Amino acid sequence: MQSKFRAAYDTIYHRTIKILDDEVAISFSERVSPNCYNLKELGGAITNREDERLANLFSVNKVIYIDTPVILAVSNLQATNIVHWEDLDQLLKTKKPNYIHEKGLIDKLLSDEVLDGETAFDSQTASFVYKRKDGLQIDLLSCATGIKSFAILQILYQSGHLDNKTLLILDEPETHLHPEWIVQYARLVVMLQKVIGVSFLINSHNPDMVMAIKYIAKKELANPKATNFYLAKNNDAYTYNYELSETDIEPIFQSFNASLDKINMYGGTAE
Repeated sequence: MQSKFRAAYDTIYHRTIKILDDEVAISFSERVSPNCYNLKELGGAITNREDERLANLFSVNKVIYIDTPVILAVSNLQATNIVHWEDLDQLLKTKKPNYIHEKGLIDKLLSDEVLDGETAFDSQTASFVYKRKDGLQIDLLSCATGIKSFAILQILYQSGHLDNKTLLILDEPETHLHPEWIVQYARLVVMLQKVIGVSFLINSHNPDMVMAIKYIAKKELANPKATNFYLAKNNDAYTYNYELSETDIEPIFQSFNASLDKINMYGGTAE
């Protein structure tokens, strides 16, 4: 038995970094140079390009990327040839093996405070459905995009795909949401972290989303360093540096003020 464990450890230890580079090449339509990125976890290198070795992540074993809820409005995802859409679609249509969902706080937030009902994949009709509490059942294809935004999280959660080893990457999740629902979405993000330990990487251009995450996290999360904010600053015309501002969102809000400058420029009147 010890020899099997040793062989498994050696296999993991000597994994070539080409495994990751090949996956990156598949996932992006544009060629990404391996020299452009490296991964670290808790200060330790995951990608060791000097030794051409790829280490294991310990805090994450599943990454889910959501760039748009519109995937729930596409009838033939295979035709899009977008790999991460197909991956997410497969997750939404399957339940984690042997998983038994026990209803709790997250269900209450989604079912009672936002959706007023349940969303799920119906295997009999091979479609996503929204069952409202008043008995109305609607195909999710016909629902507002904001409902789809919450539906994706509800289905992933109730199917057992979100846990303390999950990294959920969200690209501008506020795009299709009413201002009130932006705050509800931010609260859901914080509570998913608090209740089950989901990790998040979120890109946002919305001051309500940024501020809601900051202050709800400050109230709900015991660790003040559990939430960090980064400001994307132009390095040149085509690249950015991401500067850590920890919990200080003032630099981010200063960048948002550029829109007010444009309004004054284009809409201001001479006195």
